[in-house]
Amino acid sequence: MNPHLLLKDQSDIELPRMPGKVHIVEGDKLRIAQELVRRGVCQWIPLQEVYSVNGVKVLNGLFGVEKPKKLENGAPVFRCIMNLTGSNSTQVQLEGGTDSLLSITSWQSLVIDEGEVIETFQSDMSSAFYLFRLPRVWLKYLSFNIVYDGVDIGLDTGEKMALACSVIPMGWHNSVGIMQEISENLLKRTSISPFNQVVRGKSLPCWFSDILTHSSEEDKFWWHIYLDNFCAGERLEPCSSATRADLCS
Repeated sequence: MNPHLLLKDQSDIELPRMPGKVHIVEGDKLRIAQELVRRGVCQWIPLQEVYSVNGVKVLNGLFGVEKPKKLENGAPVFRCIMNLTGSNSTQVQLEGGTDSLLSITSWQSLVIDEGEVIETFQSDMSSAFYLFRLPRVWLKYLSFNIVYDGVDIGLDTGEKMALACSVIPMGWHNSVGIMQEISENLLKRTSISPFNQVVRGKSLPCWFSDILTHSSEEDKFWWHIYLDNFCAGERLEPCSSATRADLCS
């Protein structure tokens, strides 16, 4: 709720040489902007509210990157990318949950006994970085170089209005730490046990790397979260099923 606590001193800020570029066909720019507003990804705010550094409005770029899938007519599907280099240059980066991000090398320590197997389960959140709303006080610090008169966007006033991001976006250097924090807290509000979580800076559970036989009552499943990706696994005896890890997913 206090974005000003992350702002650098203006004397320490070096803005990009060029304002953020919006790579959209001019005739489609307003239509796309209004669609982002309709979907709750963006809002319009008065241009005069946009954060300034030494008199320069900090306006960011916006463009699309083609995804592998296509529409039925063969037209490409684009992922919306917010190029927030301007905003990033004005803010100190939050660490958030990045100190718990798992290194994939942790899996190299996994050992199974003869006859054991491993079953894994995973799922991704869809559009995770545009799913969680930011407090409105952030809008002025995450605005785009898309500016229209109020009358052009259905307002009575002719005041200049800028498009601003109202959700956690990709391209913002604070998104990683915040997204990890959100995902971990959502999982820990369920019945899933933090004891079985594999994270950086915490010793691996003994059964993860121990080749000794454990009692059938002892948990042999684990889970980890990497931003918007959840993964769970379980060491299994022959003819048993991965009930705990499956329930986690």
